[in-house]
Amino acid sequence: MSQKSYISAQGVYLGTFINAEPPEGAVEVPQQPFAGSTWDGEAWNLTTEQIAANLAAFREGLSMSFGQMLIGLVEEEWITAAEGDAWLAGTLPASVLTLINSLPEATRFAARVRAVTPSVVLRSNALVVALGVAAEKTPAEIDTFFQTYSAV
Repeated sequence: MSQKSYISAQGVYLGTFINAEPPEGAVEVPQQPFAGSTWDGEAWNLTTEQIAANLAAFREGLSMSFGQMLIGLVEEEWITAAEGDAWLAGTLPASVLTLINSLPEATRFAARVRAVTPSVVLRSNALVVALGVAAEKTPAEIDTFFQTYSAV
């Protein structure tokens, strides 16, 4: 099975053709990696805005269970095993409580509930982002954490 990707003579991505002839004047290129990327004659490029949008969409899709999160936090030594055990029993680590207590009072109870008994932990959750910042983790390190431990 022969699979090839093409752009038109005007530079518009035509798609991937499987065992089919492309339109006349089409030029073979590597498959377009992301919607909206443009061919410059040598490589596919994205604007800064497109890169940010793709990264945001990627992060929106990252999630894990509470158990997976705790396993990762302990294995990566973001919290101690004792803190992980206590969290399982409903006692939040001091670092999480400190962060929650820094929130506006009207949002603290909801934040505690979500921290103590989450069914799903979303990468895009503001508390997750803040905990990562407090732990001096880069956004890429948090992404890697989610990718690694969502498979545990």
